[in-house]
Amino acid sequence: MISKVEHALTQSDYRVDPLTGIWSRPNFAGIDYSDGDETERRIGTAINNVSDLTVFSPELRSHCVDWASTYHLSSLRANILRPFQIAKGQDILEIGAGCGALSRYLGECGANVLALEGSLRRSKTAKSRTRDLPNVTVVAEKLSDFRTEQRFDVITLIGVLEYAGLYSTAENPAEMMLANVASLLKPNGLMVLAIENQLGLKYFAGAPEDHIGLPMYGLEGRYEKTQPRTYGRKALSELLTQAGLPVTSFLAPFPDYKLPISILSENSSEYKDFDGAAFAWQSAKRDPQLPSLLGFAPERVWPEVFRNGLGLELANSFLVVASSQPTLLPDRSVLAWHYSAGRAPQYCREAIFAATDADSISVTYRMLYPEYSDDQANSTLVRFECPETVRYTSGRLLAEVFIQAVSRDGWSIDDVGSFVRQYVESVETLLQAEGRVKTISSATDTLPGKYWDVIAQNIILCDNELPMMIDNEWTLNTDVEFGHCVLRSLLLLMATVTRFGVPANGQSCTRKAFIEGVFATSGVAVSETDITRYIELEASIQAQITGRPRSEFLNWSPDDLLTTQNMQTMVAEVDQIQLAANERLKNIEVLQAEVDRIQLVANERLDDIAILQAEVNQIQSIAKDHREEIKALRESISWKATAPLRKLTTVLRSMLTPRGSSD
Repeated sequence: MISKVEHALTQSDYRVDPLTGIWSRPNFAGIDYSDGDETERRIGTAINNVSDLTVFSPELRSHCVDWASTYHLSSLRANILRPFQIAKGQDILEIGAGCGALSRYLGECGANVLALEGSLRRSKTAKSRTRDLPNVTVVAEKLSDFRTEQRFDVITLIGVLEYAGLYSTAENPAEMMLANVASLLKPNGLMVLAIENQLGLKYFAGAPEDHIGLPMYGLEGRYEKTQPRTYGRKALSELLTQAGLPVTSFLAPFPDYKLPISILSENSSEYKDFDGAAFAWQSAKRDPQLPSLLGFAPERVWPEVFRNGLGLELANSFLVVASSQPTLLPDRSVLAWHYSAGRAPQYCREAIFAATDADSISVTYRMLYPEYSDDQANSTLVRFECPETVRYTSGRLLAEVFIQAVSRDGWSIDDVGSFVRQYVESVETLLQAEGRVKTISSATDTLPGKYWDVIAQNIILCDNELPMMIDNEWTLNTDVEFGHCVLRSLLLLMATVTRFGVPANGQSCTRKAFIEGVFATSGVAVSETDITRYIELEASIQAQITGRPRSEFLNWSPDDLLTTQNMQTMVAEVDQIQLAANERLKNIEVLQAEVDRIQLVANERLDDIAILQAEVNQIQSIAKDHREEIKALRESISWKATAPLRKLTTVLRSMLTPRGSSD
């Protein structure tokens, strides 16, 4: 029995290839778009050869070895669509299916998916990724040429609009693409658009424009008509209005739309007790495309941005829901979605932050893979607990104390030791609130197993500076040493820091030296053997939680130096080098002048030597002539004939000379 999607395609002269299962028009050649032949062949081979094709496939996750493969295979890709609760039986058009990551998610939701992809190779890969889902139809076609009588409940453009100018000669290709999309929607349909923000904060920090690869390119508006381009919020909103989609809701995915962890709604800033900045700054370093050298530390800037009401305007990406009418826009009571989707499937969950009234915010949790039982979510090491709903706690994270300490220039290990002492006091206060009177005096002091998850990132300092525990979802089946909690907190905190400030002593240090120094100054002494024990236990726990090999967590890069450079320090270093180079050039100029003087004197001396040499040569020539004349004379007959006379002359001269005369 032919489906309505297939019927509509047949009516529009599309035909299915019986070998590949892909629909296309006769002689469709495809568009020239690729991440590189080797990369796309590798991704295609991986998808073709695995048995588990699901969003959370451990097999596919093992093939995430670089940016391209991570982008096409990571389970985090689906987070960009999770807030919309795709319903079974909905008709969905996915424009730009790529290698099928979102096609897979939409298909698993039970929707009737038409996945449109212009690249023939990618369309084959997308079909392979969804080969066990009969509700997903892959069509190889350009959007500008796509024709169908079918209309859709939802149309997605995830990472597509920016390429409108590459495949269109229209005066305004982006507006034309959006108008085309609008024409394919049902009367109450929604378009879901994701795109980089031209004015995203990370680009001000120095991150290169995603498509051109040059820093400041988008910020300076250097786009040419045939290049990919992005838009700021106002410009994008105007495009949507002009295309017939005036009713919009802007959301902000963090760190960006490609691998989002958190998504903030546009009304999240309306609640003063809701800390939207925490979602932004904690995810900043989790952006795989973030360069190592930045102009500033985003984790320090985001709180200031949100404090001034610019969190959405400067978000790195936009997630936009657009429609011709407001009936189906996202629930305005929802402030944020947060996803823990990089774990083993049984531990993946969604947290929804929603305003229940003017003064209250709730956090509702939902498992993303409910097919797994509670037994599957536990082991001999750790237990997982996911509450249904809890009250949101406002305040500032204790983790911010650490960030503020180490991100400023002139910090010291003592500053971080002070932070750990505050962490100790917070944990002691939490223990006392439970009726446990305990003073923590050493790293080997033991705490109840749930305190393994009471790290600095899960402690809120309320207005009265009293600590409160949040997001406590893990419990060890044994007691935990406090030193393990400290080490775990420090390692996770270091993973959020894009750049440490220049230490007071001016010397960077290794991660190991940093950890050891912090323990030493905090009063919670720990041995190298203790650290090794903690790392080995942590590796075992993380292997269970993530489903990844334990070996991945054993190497915590102890010998790597802390990153202390940013663009400012680099410029300062370049300036110092330039000053030193200028001084060297001055010295070289002085030396060159001296060389020139000596060379001049030498040249003058050489001239004198040449004259003297000429005179010597002349004298030698005269002497040579005289020697030859004398030799010729002595060999003559007259010389030989007069030899007796010369002897007689000599005798007479001696006889005539008086005795005692010196003559």
